[in-house]
Amino acid sequence: MSLALTHTIWTVLLMIIFVGIVVWAWSGRRRERFEEAARLPLEDDVPHPHSLSRKAGEGGEPSALRANSFTRGDRHDG
Repeated sequence: MSLALTHTIWTVLLMIIFVGIVVWAWSGRRRERFEEAARLPLEDDVPHPHSLSRKAGEGGEPSALRANSFTRGDRHDG
């Protein structure tokens, strides 16, 4: 088998795989699932326990408390 034939076979095989993936992705059975996944970034999230949005004094990481103190204007130089 020559090198050119091997390259041709691989090219055709990869093209068939590519077309198969495109057909799978655009099939009607997956439409609802993909639309749901597309809406995920727009939905409200449950706050992460280590989020910086917590108020100072509620426990958590010192960096979160430090970030909140800077936003309130209680910055300490030193």
